[in-house]
Amino acid sequence: MAPLPSFTLTGNVLEILGSVVGGELETAALSQAQVELRPNAGDDIFVTWEDSLNRVLAVTAMINTDGDVVLDADDTPVRLLAQDDGLNIRNLRWQVRIHIPPRVIPPSPGGTMRSWWVSAPGDGGTLNIADSMPAPRAPIGSEPDTIDGTPIGEDTIDGGTV
Repeated sequence: MAPLPSFTLTGNVLEILGSVVGGELETAALSQAQVELRPNAGDDIFVTWEDSLNRVLAVTAMINTDGDVVLDADDTPVRLLAQDDGLNIRNLRWQVRIHIPPRVIPPSPGGTMRSWWVSAPGDGGTLNIADSMPAPRAPIGSEPDTIDGTPIGEDTIDGGTV
């Protein structure tokens, strides 16, 4: 049986958190952090690949002391099911959710950052977790919220956007 098509998830969580919060992260806190990756195909959905049935299960990755997302303490790269025309599903997406201990980011409920969805690249591709995160305050999967036609977070002067 041929291996399933896959892509590599890369990136550094410190790029997402920023230098202020990132500078306060301790090695002990990073070692407790996790990145949960869930496919939009439920656990009860079978994916066919070259006449075999496969389940696409969630993956829990860790964050190493440098802030990189890895599968385990040996810094194994995170590989996830990629989009491929040979699969029986289309528009495969992965939900990314970062769990950081609450004492590190107190305003986050339970230490969990807001989750977001990414489209799975093709076989052999790479996706950088930091580049995939949506802009702050932007609703995920839709246009930004507006007040009188002005996106929230933008200031207006004399009807123009600043």
